[in-house]
Amino acid sequence: KQVAAAREKERRARQAAEKARAEAERAKLESARLAEEKRLMALRLEEERRLKELEETRRLQLEQLEQQRQALQAAESAAARVNQEADEAVKKKRADCTGPTARFKSGCR
Repeated sequence: KQVAAAREKERRARQAAEKARAEAERAKLESARLAEEKRLMALRLEEERRLKELEETRRLQLEQLEQQRQALQAAESAAARVNQEADEAVKKKRADCTGPTARFKSGCR
């Protein structure tokens, strides 16, 4: 009877030890899984941050290009206006310098 009780006690101890090892292994696997998830999440966040930075850089470049384009258009418009005014002044001067009295005008000489 004592031998059977000892064997039963030993069997329970083995089962408890096996259960503890299995639980430790399960905890170790869970810890590794969580560490991998954390690593992947960090990579994903870094990639999202990099993409957001890239998008912001592109947006700023587009804004700068648009401002340059508008400035160029304004400069072209101003130059065209100046040229038009100069052409009108020349045409006006030519019109004044026609006729029999043009040779007596100081601006026509």
